Amino acid sequence: MKVLSLKVQHVEGCREVDLNPEESGITLVGGKNGQGKTSVLNALRMALCGRRDFDWPEKIIHEGEDSAKVEVTLTGDPSLMEDNKLRVVLDIDKKRGSEVEKITLLDSFG
Repeated sequence: MKVLSLKVQHVEGCREVDLNPEESGITLVGGKNGQGKTSVLNALRMALCGRRDFDWPEKIIHEGEDSAKVEVTLTGDPSLMEDNKLRVVLDIDKKRGSEVEKITLLDSFG
């Protein structure tokens, strides 16, 4: 599987990022300290791995926001009879003083 696109909104130090990697699969993410590079990588990992084998940050939603979202579009795996594309959506909302996450997996039909 290959990442076709990554959209991150209001996750940790990242306000908004929309990445569309090159066909080579190599994407360079650069910037000054505190600009959100690690937050983008954490967002990708949270969406793809959930809470398994990963210590989630205590506060995920960017300060001053009420929700965060990560959308990852991946190529399917034909050998597993998967669709052309799979999309993982991680939604995080503030509810009753805490952050609640929901992960949704969609194929190209849903």
